[in-house]
Amino acid sequence: MSHFTTDQWSIVLATPAMLTLLQRATTWYIDGTFQVITRPFQQLLSIHAYVKRGGTMKHVPLCYVVMSQRRKLNYEPVLRHLVNMLPNLELTDVMSDFVSVARSPKRH
Repeated sequence: MSHFTTDQWSIVLATPAMLTLLQRATTWYIDGTFQVITRPFQQLLSIHAYVKRGGTMKHVPLCYVVMSQRRKLNYEPVLRHLVNMLPNLELTDVMSDFVSVARSPKRH
């Protein structure tokens, strides 16, 4: 899946099973890295959540986004795109250490 705006594009990498787990998660943990990406890309964004299997709870990456820009204003359209593509989203919080994101994201 890809997401485009006039000045950026992003490629979303996730399997259907990963997206199902992401949809069920109430909290997303987002992290970005710049060191593993080369031009023309500028950032690899990863979205993690806690997943319970059996009696074990683990923090796992469920979605990766390769981004052509890394400015603060570029994160909102990517997150909005993900929220809109997950029809039964149970998300209530988004946690991140590199960008302020809104709580309880709304569909647009």
